[in-house]
Order: sequence, then C-alpha cells, then structure tokens
Amino acid sequence: PKNFTPLEPLPPYRIAEDDFLYIMGGLLLLSTAATFSRIILMRIIGENLVSRLRSTFMKKIYLQDMAFYDNNKVGDLISRLSSDAYVVSKSITQNASDGIKHSLILASSLTMMFVLSPNLSLVMLAFAPPLLFFSYLYGLKIRSLSRQLQQATGALTKVSEQQLNSIRTIQSFTAEVKELHRYNSRIRDVWRISYKDAVTNATFFGSTGILGNVTFLLTLGLGTRFVLNGSMSVGDLTAYLIYTEYCGSATFGISNFYTELFKGAAVSYTHLRAHE
Repeated sequence: PKNFTPLEPLPPYRIAEDDFLYIMGGLLLLSTAATFSRIILMRIIGENLVSRLRSTFMKKIYLQDMAFYDNNKVGDLISRLSSDAYVVSKSITQNASDGIKHSLILASSLTMMFVLSPNLSLVMLAFAPPLLFFSYLYGLKIRSLSRQLQQATGALTKVSEQQLNSIRTIQSFTAEVKELHRYNSRIRDVWRISYKDAVTNATFFGSTGILGNVTFLLTLGLGTRFVLNGSMSVGDLTAYLIYTEYCGSATFGISNFYTELFKGAAVSYTHLRAHE
C-alpha cells in the first residue's frame, strides 16, 4: 500500500534498575532457602547416621565373646557410643557438604583467574605441589593424633566409671587421694595429646598462612608489572586479587574439611578394629 511505513527495529532490551534489584533479591532468597534446606537436611542425615552407628555398634557388642570385654572395658565402649559416633557423623555429613561447597568456590575462582591472566595463574600454581605434599603429611599426623586422643579419652572414661562404681570401697579404704591421682594422670594424657594436636594444627595453618601471604605479595608484584607494561588493566588486576581472596578462603575451608575427614577416618578405623 502507498501509506505503508516500515516498522522501526525495536531497541535492544535492557534490564532496568528495578528489574535487576528484583532478580538479585530473588537469587538471595533462593540462596537463603537453599542454605536453610541444607542445614536441616544435613542435621537429619547426621542424626540418622548417629542412631544407626550406635545401634550397629551395640549389636556387634552383644555378639562378642567374654574375651572381648576383658580387652575392651565399659568406659571405652561408652566413649565410642557417645562421642565417636558424632565425630564420624560430622565428618561424613556436615563437613562433606562444606567440602563440596568450598571445592566449587575454588574451581570457579581458579577458572576466572585463568580467564583474567593465564600467566599469573601459572605462577601461582607453582605453589600447589608443596601445599599438597604438606597437606598429605598433615593429614597422616592428624589421623594418628585423633586415634591416640580417642584411646586416651576412652581410658579416662573407663577410670571414671570404675571409680564411681567403686566409690564405697574407695571411701572405706580412704583411697580418695590415690584414685584422684590416677584420674588426674589420665587427664594429663588427654591434655598432652590435645596439646600435640593444637601444635600440629597451628604449625600447618600458620605455614599455609605464610604461603598464602607470599602468594598474595607475589601476585600483587607481578600484576603491577603486567599493568605497567600494558598486558593487564587495573580493573582486571583488582578482580584477580578478589578471586585470589576467594581461592584462599576456599583452600582454608578444604583444609578444615580434610582435617575433620581424617579424624572421622581414625575413629572409624578404631571401631573396625574393635569389631574384628
């Protein structure tokens, strides 16, 4: 037709400020709901696991012969039923969830770091082999200390159970001071192992902290040189440093997950030896 005028192309759609706020608000609500559901789910799974561990352990105890009770006193068994079940449950449920979360953060941070500056990221990855090696040694040490602490705690519980059951006999022979010294000796055993565990943790996390600070300073120095020679912008360097912080935080979280996992492995190994 003569009066026909072609339609003008529509302008590209742009998200308005209000729409952006609505989207961000929806994502934050979704994140809150996911966190709420994760905590409840992990708690339910953990309690179910603790109940099943205790029931299975008690069933195994009933099937043992009398020689088993000569080698494993009541205090040890009570300690395993009470605290050890929670250690295993925590290492499998809550810490597994945190480990997966920190692993995803670490993977996404490393990906963005390589996108921003592959050369700078390759320099940072040079620190990964020594970190992995010392983490492996640290895990073996923590597993050994956790096993020793579990045994020392069981011995402490055994002594207290014996003394409370024999309180009339102890008072009749005025042996309160002697028995108190025996109990305090077991407490000192637990304290010494806990002290070794604290020193081991402090040494590992202090060393990784120093390594992280050196990595940050090296990243800042090399990144500044890249900015000066024009191969990297100031904005990219700032974003890279932010992702470095995310990467360090995720690495610290994975280290905690690694620690708790080995503690659970130590307790599980002790339970399996007890069932043999």
